Amino acid sequence: LAVVRAATSFRRGDHIRTPLLLPAAVAAAGLGLVVQLGYGNPFRADWPGPGFGQGVFYGCAVAAVLLAIPGDIGAWISRGRWVIGGGALALLLALALFGDAPGASGQRINLFSTQPIELVKVGAVLFAADALGRRAGKIRYQRVRAGFLRLPRATLLLPALLALVGTWAGLFLVKDLGPTLILGGVFLGLFYVVTRSPGWVVLAVGGFGGALGLLAYNPALAPSGTVRTRLHMWADPWLNGLPNGDQLALAKWAMAAGGWSGSGLGTAFPGGIPAGHTDLVYAHLVEELGVLGAVVWLACIAVAVTDGLRVASRNRTPERAMMAAGLGLLVVAQAATILGGTFGVIPLTGVVVPFLSFGKTSMVAFLAVVALIARLGENGEARVATDELREIAGGVRHAQVAVAALALLGLAATYAGGVHDRDATTLRGVVTTLGDGTAVLLQDRRLSSIAGAIRRGDILDRNGVPLATSPEPRSRVYPLGDALGTVLGPPDGGLLRAKWSVERAQEERLRGYPNRADGPAIWLGPPLPGATREELLLVVPSAAAEAPDERARAERAWRDRHPEAPGAASVRRVALAAPDLTTLLPLARMPLAARSAAVTALSEDIPARSVSLTLDGALQAALAPLVKAAAAKSSVGAAALVVLDPATGEVLARVQWPDYDPAGDTWRAKRLAEDPTFMGIYGAWSDKTGAHGIWQAGSVFKILTAVAAAKADKIAVTTTAPDSTCPTGSAPAFACDQVNDGRTSFSLPGWGKPVHDFGDGGARGNVNLVDAIKKSSNVYFAQLALSLGPDAYRALRAAGVEFGNPTLDDERDGDFTGLGSAGSRRLAQTGFGQGAGSWNVTQAARLVGAVANGGTYRRCSPDLLLGGTCTASALLDDPAPLEAILSGMRGVVASGTGARLQKVPGVRIYGKTGTADAPGTRDEKPWKIKPGQETRPHSWFVAIAEPDAAEACDPAVPGRYVVTAVVPHGGFGGSAAGPLVVDAIEVLQSKGYLPAAAAAAAP
Repeated sequence: LAVVRAATSFRRGDHIRTPLLLPAAVAAAGLGLVVQLGYGNPFRADWPGPGFGQGVFYGCAVAAVLLAIPGDIGAWISRGRWVIGGGALALLLALALFGDAPGASGQRINLFSTQPIELVKVGAVLFAADALGRRAGKIRYQRVRAGFLRLPRATLLLPALLALVGTWAGLFLVKDLGPTLILGGVFLGLFYVVTRSPGWVVLAVGGFGGALGLLAYNPALAPSGTVRTRLHMWADPWLNGLPNGDQLALAKWAMAAGGWSGSGLGTAFPGGIPAGHTDLVYAHLVEELGVLGAVVWLACIAVAVTDGLRVASRNRTPERAMMAAGLGLLVVAQAATILGGTFGVIPLTGVVVPFLSFGKTSMVAFLAVVALIARLGENGEARVATDELREIAGGVRHAQVAVAALALLGLAATYAGGVHDRDATTLRGVVTTLGDGTAVLLQDRRLSSIAGAIRRGDILDRNGVPLATSPEPRSRVYPLGDALGTVLGPPDGGLLRAKWSVERAQEERLRGYPNRADGPAIWLGPPLPGATREELLLVVPSAAAEAPDERARAERAWRDRHPEAPGAASVRRVALAAPDLTTLLPLARMPLAARSAAVTALSEDIPARSVSLTLDGALQAALAPLVKAAAAKSSVGAAALVVLDPATGEVLARVQWPDYDPAGDTWRAKRLAEDPTFMGIYGAWSDKTGAHGIWQAGSVFKILTAVAAAKADKIAVTTTAPDSTCPTGSAPAFACDQVNDGRTSFSLPGWGKPVHDFGDGGARGNVNLVDAIKKSSNVYFAQLALSLGPDAYRALRAAGVEFGNPTLDDERDGDFTGLGSAGSRRLAQTGFGQGAGSWNVTQAARLVGAVANGGTYRRCSPDLLLGGTCTASALLDDPAPLEAILSGMRGVVASGTGARLQKVPGVRIYGKTGTADAPGTRDEKPWKIKPGQETRPHSWFVAIAEPDAAEACDPAVPGRYVVTAVVPHGGFGGSAAGPLVVDAIEVLQSKGYLPAAAAAAAP
């Protein structure tokens, strides 16, 4: 190109000198080359560097040919204008018929590995410029009145308008919005140059703004899905929630990463901008070379365009002047369109950035444009300054001012994004939708990659033994495997982790940075019949309380999309976790080497991010196989057990089966597929010791009824054996003398049927509390509940005691109405563990723990944090009534319903069996249990274990431990849950929590 330029510089004529035109264009292309070489992986076949270099070579070759052609190139173009215009339309027709779209964009812009749109634009501009130049004088002065307006004669504008409309129609067929905007901008500029009519320009810009506003309001009018996505993205680059709706956010992040001087050539974040070599290459330029690099490129473009407009302002014929102006404005319009999209001023259009973007055809087109401008300057100096040429020159000068203003605006926008707003932009997240429909909040990968390079903190047991560790930044090891999976949960934040999992509850501490309080939320619509996922409807700017108007808007949007759906829409609002990466921002601003060292040092500081739990890992591991064996006795294959220290309220073990290994791979597919046998109430994902483990309690709930009686001052010790410290009887006593169906029963007028004692339990005659517990009398506890009334249970709940199933019980304004009214059969059932008598093993352990420690109910936070928040509520003013409850529980093991359980030498056990009727529920369908179906009862057992040397039935003995277990659909309490609890107490003894038999017998 330089050789040909030098060789043709000796041509004769009055030349308009453009010494900086080609050097500026080649410098811009050279800047593009070094930026392209720094994009992607040079060892991959799709690395854009060599292809970009080829485009520069082809473009210089074509430009050299255009420079070398002898004669007046302006005349050549003018004579061949119909061929040029027809060729442009023919290319558009070929694209519409035979073109293909990149990816799933729907835009037919590729034809035989080229993008002829770039050539179409050049041809359309040359045709329109020639048509306007031929009639420049007449267009300027020959006007007709239309009301109060004066319009150029339509016949004078007709050829140029036909070219514009025809090109627009073709572009609509190929569904490419970008060139439509560019050609519209060029035509508007040429119209102003030839008419000097600012009013019409303002009207045209207003019309364009109105059309754009209409599309923004109703994107469905857009010609393709890609254009619709870009319109949504333009309206809200951060919260549009669409697949691939994060492109504008990616560009803003890249510019924010560049700052003043950039990160350096070749050091842009890999994959930070998927379109960083094409549509968003300007953002990639700013990331690597900063605002200063953008200034260099803008200066090159400004020099080239200024030279082009100078050729137009001094040219000797109107046609040549308008061609030079049109070609210069084409470069300006192209740059302004794509930069406006990159800055978010207008929608992204997908057009190339002049001299920067990858694309052989575009490089050929733009180097040809500057070569044509240079040729139009050859022998182009006007010999006579006619009025027609002076008017065009005046319009061109105004265009030069507009170009300078656009350059300054581009520089200001680059400064704002790259310097002024860089920190706020880098810290902002974008909501997008994954391929499976899941809405996620993504962070700038320059920050999230730093976060991902920091090893997650350890989860330790109460003795400092690891329960979860990260030997590498992106790995997680769980030493106990499926002995503690559900409680710990997976660390992967991309999954919808269970809210009870430690990895989620302690997320901020483990990863080392908090969440934002003002993170976004999404509205989700209900799943349609046959659908497996819900639908993302709207994204709102914060996770604040629901606003009725937002809910109504979301419901209307769902109904508009699915008018065929039955019933009313019921949408729900879900907050997205928004990490606050502010503390990592200084690392992202460091030079690469310093950043690497700082991230490594931060990653190694594991203790600062570690948490300790109340659990004992060795105890948990030893209990896991026992729980798994007990689950084999269940018809649904499930069991759960909790060990609690009543003196502190801390949970020492929380074991369930089935469970899963968070480090394994099998659970992930089941979780994503929402496998009902994995996600359901008996599945491995469900927390059967807590959130999902609320079952009918059966007779173990009688302990709660007894505590309610003690709190109501209804218990008084009446009989104590001379040789025992445990009472043998206590008030109140009730007559258990009704018989129905051969069993002890109780009924009141109006009841449909009586309540019965179950199996071999129960007692007859005048029964006291101790015997009622020991023999598990339903009839006794039904009468005790009726005598207490529902307020006694409400008093326990007011004191913090947890029981009942919140998904089934009717609770309004804190009033637990599901208990049943005074004198009702439901209240009587609640007294012995039916009705509202339900809980999980952790809640059972807390209540039994209150019996074991003198009446203080302790509840520690469910995140199991060692040293975490624990509340203590004194349920009783006087612990003496607990002696009777302990005596009854001791009797259960000594001679009552748990008498057949194995004894543990050196340990005294107070226990209570529970056999809970459990008709089938909807949640049990995956286990082939129908709603209402008669099934095996739930097997429960709760126990207090103390050293055998301690004084029996003392309300406050140190060194006690509580063990509770449930085996859903496992049968009698003494046959499944009871043996499991006794085995667990033996493990407690072996781990040193309880004295061994020999130590207990020693003097």
